[in-house]
Amino acid sequence: MKTNLQALATTFVVLSLIFILFTTQFPVGMARENTSITESSRSISPANTSERSLDELDVLLEQDPDVQALLAISDEMTQRVIDRNVSISALKAAYQAKDEQQVIALLGYSDAEIKDLSYRLENRRKAIFDKYPEIVRMVKEKPEGSCGYCNDSSSCTTDRFFDRFSVFEQNRPNRPTCRWSPYVAALAVCTLAGPAWYWPCAYVALCSFCTGGWVSTACFE
Repeated sequence: MKTNLQALATTFVVLSLIFILFTTQFPVGMARENTSITESSRSISPANTSERSLDELDVLLEQDPDVQALLAISDEMTQRVIDRNVSISALKAAYQAKDEQQVIALLGYSDAEIKDLSYRLENRRKAIFDKYPEIVRMVKEKPEGSCGYCNDSSSCTTDRFFDRFSVFEQNRPNRPTCRWSPYVAALAVCTLAGPAWYWPCAYVALCSFCTGGWVSTACFE
């Protein structure tokens, strides 16, 4: 019980960082945040509300196809940057300037592709919320704090994602060790930022709740 309580406390602290990053770095999606979460929580059926341990929930989430689809979207965006030989410095500058249109232009997305990506993110989030009321509760809790696995919150900024992009490019097919419950909750929050911003936000979630091997190199060294 003590271990579970400590894990939940850490979860809430790190999820708070994701929300802080939304307000400081991601300029879109937050107007829909409370509405989306509330509507999703209302759609949870009584049959799905039985309490599960964190270990049991982690096993279910790691194997869940909707969770895997969210991870795949991050991988697709990374692969797109690689295939198109997009300038990482230009991308970083566009994100720092919060210039969504420039980000989309650099990534080469058409209007139809952006709409499809937005649709996929929203559907996966709703599916996860419908199946896992525990994730909805994690997302709705927003205590103040700093970044969990990071030594300080500055090491979890999205700037580091671009500075260490080569590590992701080389190691992306290898899945790290993650604490899946808070990781998925953070990814669900990231979907609310919209297609252009989901990608770097997912990096912050990765560095907050995954560790070991190449992730430690990409996030903290």
